Formats: sequence, C-alpha cells, structure tokens
Amino acid sequence: MADPLEIEDRDALKRWLRDLIDEAGEEEGRRVAVAIAHRAAMRVLPIFWAWVRESESARKDDFSALPILRLSLTGGVASVWPTPPIRRAAVAVADAAGADFTVDAADAAASDFAAASDFADAASASAASAAASGSAFASAAAADLVTDFATFAADAAAAVYAALWKTVSQDAAAARDRDMVARSLWPAVNPLASRWARLKGEVGAAPDAADWAFWIRWYEDALEGRLYRPTNEALLSEIALLPDEEWEKGPAHVAGLIREMEAERGAGGAGRTPLAEASLYDYSFDAARRWMKLVGYDEDLRFLEDPPRLAAFNRDAADLIEDLRNFIDYARDALRGTNETPGVLRAAEDVLKELERAGSAERLRARALIERSAYLNAFALESDPAALFGEPIAAMLSDRIADLMALSRTHLAAGLLKLRPLSELEIGDRAPDALVRDLRYAVAPLLTEIGTGGLARLSDEGLAVFSDMLRDLERVAAAIEGAPPDGVRRESLKRDFAERYGRTVVALGRYMETSRKAPSDWADRIVAIFQRVEDFDDLVVLVEAIKTLLKNVS
Repeated sequence: MADPLEIEDRDALKRWLRDLIDEAGEEEGRRVAVAIAHRAAMRVLPIFWAWVRESESARKDDFSALPILRLSLTGGVASVWPTPPIRRAAVAVADAAGADFTVDAADAAASDFAAASDFADAASASAASAAASGSAFASAAAADLVTDFATFAADAAAAVYAALWKTVSQDAAAARDRDMVARSLWPAVNPLASRWARLKGEVGAAPDAADWAFWIRWYEDALEGRLYRPTNEALLSEIALLPDEEWEKGPAHVAGLIREMEAERGAGGAGRTPLAEASLYDYSFDAARRWMKLVGYDEDLRFLEDPPRLAAFNRDAADLIEDLRNFIDYARDALRGTNETPGVLRAAEDVLKELERAGSAERLRARALIERSAYLNAFALESDPAALFGEPIAAMLSDRIADLMALSRTHLAAGLLKLRPLSELEIGDRAPDALVRDLRYAVAPLLTEIGTGGLARLSDEGLAVFSDMLRDLERVAAAIEGAPPDGVRRESLKRDFAERYGRTVVALGRYMETSRKAPSDWADRIVAIFQRVEDFDDLVVLVEAIKTLLKNVS
C-alpha cells in the first residue's frame, strides 16, 4: 500500500483509497473517504462564508450562509454517526442545497459567484457521499471533491492548495487509527487563520451576532478537533434532523431553537458559553485514589507537537531567548547587594526556562507558556520596574513582554483564543477584596473537606492550584488598594484582577461540572448557571450560588 504521506493530488488519493478498500474492506474504505472529503470542505468553509458576507452577488440575491452551514453540519454528522435518519437527512439537504443558488444569468456569469457555486455543488456532493453506502462511489467522489475544494481555495489564496493536500495526506496517515476526526483541521499552519479571525470578528460585531454564535463555536470546535466528541452526538444529530420548515424561517429562528436544545442538554462543549470554555484546566477521575485529578487540556498540550510547527516556533523564539537572558543578567546586576529577588524577575526566569525547554523537547507546553507569560505581564504591571532596575532595564523588560506577546499571537493562537473571554472581563466598581473574600468562602469547603456535597474529592495538586490562585487574587487586590486612585496602573491592575478572578471561577465551575458522583438537584443548578456565564456579573452570581448551596448541603 502506498505511503499516505505521499498523497499530493487527485490520482494519488484515488490510488490510495482503492488500496485501502482492498486491504481493509468496503466499509472502512467508505468511512475514510467520506471523512477526508468532509474535512477538506470544512477547511475552506471560511472562504465561502466570507463570500456570502462580502459579495455584491450574494447581497443582491439575499443569500445566507445558513444553508451551507446546515449542509456542512449534516454531512459531518453523517460521516461520523451515520444512522439511517441522519443519512436520509444528508441526502435531502444535499439535494436541496443547489436551489439556494438560483440567480439571474448576469450574476451566474460573475466570477465570484461561479467560484461560490462550485463550492456549494462540491459541498452538496460531499454531504451526499457521506450518506452513500458504496465504498467505490465514496472513494472516487472523495478524490474529486478534495480536488474541487483545493481548487476553490486556491482561487482565494494560492498557498492553500498545497497546504490542503498536505493535510489530506496527514488525514490518510491517521485514518487507520480511527482518530482522524479527533485531529485539528490544520495540524500545522492554518493558511486561512487570519481570514477566519477577520470573519469571526466581523460576524461577532454585527447586529445579528447572536444568530451566528453557535456556528462560530461549532467551527472553532471543528478547527481544534473537538467537534465530534461523543458528548456532542445528541445535540448535533438533533440539529441535523431539524425539518426544512424550521430552517426556512431563517438564522434567528434556528439560533433560538439551538439555544433551547443546548439549555435542555447542559453538558458538553457545544453547550457552554465561550467564557465557560475559557479554562486552563480540566479534570479527570483517578479511580485508584478516588479523587478528581486536575489536568491541562489535551488540545493545548498537543498544539505544538507537530515537528515543523515546533521548529518554526523555536526559530522565532531564538532572539527572544537571548534578549531575555540579557535582561535577566542586567536586572541581577542592578540588584547586586540586595537579598531579594522581585517577582517580576522570577517570572522572567520562569518564561525563559519554558522557552529553553521547548528547544530541547519534542513539544511545547503551550498551556504552561501562556500561564507564565501572563504572570510576567502581571508582575510588570504590579511592580515598578523603573524603580527596581532603572529606566533602561525597565524599557528592556517592556520590549521583551511585547516580543513574547507577539510570539504567542503567532504560534499559540488556539490557546489564546480560548482564553480571550477572560481578558474581556471588567470588575466595574466592585471592591476586589470583597470579591476575593466571597470566592474564598465558596472554595473553602473544597479545600477543607473530603468530597463536599456529593462531589468527588479534588486531588492534593488541584487543591494547591486553587490555593495559589486565591493568593494571587489577594496579592493583586492589595496592589489595587495601594495604587493611585485615578492612575493608568490601577486600571491595568483591575483588568488583571478581573482576568484572574474569571480564571479561578471558571476552573471552579468546571470542577463542579465534572466531579458529581451522581445526579443531584443542587449540583445541576450550579452547573446550569456555570455553563451559561457570559460576563463578570454572571461569575459573581455563580460564586454566590456556590456559597449558598454548599452551605445547605455540607
């Protein structure tokens, strides 16, 4: 059988799929072919979505992205969970999709419409192939469709053509392990990342942003390889099986139906708000010790395991590592004769160690680097580097933090994007010390009791992490209290406090969501509040609910 990593065009993919069918059987060949075609369509979906928003042809004929989003969702569900009702729905949606592109001859002749129409036709064929039972049809169609999607993307961005074929070969290499759908759509560099970020920002800022919020989350989950987790099957299947008359009522109506479905289900990434997803931590049950173990997200830890991506990161980090070493040396010289090492200097050393570790390891701990970078920035805000080291060295520190942020934006976008809702939180006129006091009161039962209120006990490491987060909040609250009342530094500290508070409360909510030993009314109420948090007010409400309910059950 040919090496899947050598697939680089239509003919090579056809040959490889034929060999796969001969070796692994009809059903396996069909499954792999359908998944490859669907993932290719999903990679270039942002180009079509942007066309709908920006094209004069689309505006003139009142096109919406909804039919193609429906088609993509239904085809994806059919490729992963091909029940008979889902297969029938995929065929029906694929047959109907072409009707949404009926326009006059002048518009049909426009080059941008022709390209978009080609994409719609290919996406329809992809959904239809997901519902087909024959492996020969599916495998032949997959090779043709991937070529169509690559050609469509190349019209918008030439670099995408080769990159898409590269990811197809990587999908094929992972196909036999049955984990293809658990991979990110672009395991290495996403050549459409900036286009997607711009589109997402435009959609999010539009008056009808609420109508598309689910679809933004849905595509983000697809990008990161978490869309087709078993916990999402029921929700995605229910959406796919919505009747035509519901879809025909438009994006706002469909968005309302999906919100109702999510509210009924509660759990699962597709049921959480972006803020509820913005956690550095998750939890897993350690059966031997009978406690909840705190872990970092697999997606974050896996983010820079790809050798070319890691090599690119290390190349870009080389100058920063040298500059950080210089800053640390100069800062230590400036502190000579003192016995104290300021927090900002320790934080800089921690960042340097993480960057150096990436150069000698096979993966970058993206989560750890994001966290250490945030600490360095916070220490720089809370202290007075110019008073500690002198103006020139303080300027060096400011430059290094800017370089670090630029490096993170370039290479750690997925992790930063997930955490972005935290950076948008604002405490307003609330007293930071009172917020910390209430939060410590809510967390106290977790830190002092074994399995409070039917929750599985948190591990010693997890308890230590929560204790550290609370101490950090207390330190920042004290710094706010000592800062000039109307100064820039006070406002920076308040933003830092809001982000740390959000990080702590979201981690607490995630713990309560995952650690329930059995269904209980009070825990379900807490989880329902947690999964719908959208702003700082909601976080405060969640803490108050935890305080009240834990007091009643402990």
